[in-house]
Amino acid sequence: MIVALSNSAFSIFGGIATFSLVGHLAFREGRSVEDVATRSGTGLAFVTMAEAMQYFGPFANFMSVLFFFMLTIVVLDSFTAWITTMVA
Repeated sequence: MIVALSNSAFSIFGGIATFSLVGHLAFREGRSVEDVATRSGTGLAFVTMAEAMQYFGPFANFMSVLFFFMLTIVVLDSFTAWITTMVA
C-alpha cells in the first residue's frame, strides 16, 4: 500500500512540476501553452525542459545536472526491468 501511494504521489508531483515549467516557459516567451506543449516524449524532455532550465536563475546549471541525472536514472531503471524480464 505504501509503495502504491508513494508511486501515485510522485507521479502527481512530477506532473505538476512538468506542467508548471511548461506554463512558465510559455509565459516568459509570450506564447500560449498549446504552442509550447506541442512537443511530446523526447521533445518534451530534451528540448522544452532544457529551454525551461535557463529560468532557474543562479541554480540553472545545478537544476540541469539534476534533471539529466534523473533521466539517466530512469533509463537505467527501465533497462534493468527489461533485462530482468528477458532473463526470467
